[in-house]
Amino acid sequence: MKDMLGESVTKIIKGIIISCIITLILLLIYAALLSFTNIPESTMEPVIVAITAISILAR
Repeated sequence: MKDMLGESVTKIIKGIIISCIITLILLLIYAALLSFTNIPESTMEPVIVAITAISILAR
């Protein structure tokens, strides 16, 4: 029982770390696009929602 609990916690922590890394990378790419192109800031909300969904579903 204790081994299963430790394994579950490890999987959860691994998933959180992967999701955070994916989110950080995608947000940095989007920030660079906003800075160096003429993409309007009105695209910010849908892009952030999409990045969040991708990060949650990635693992």
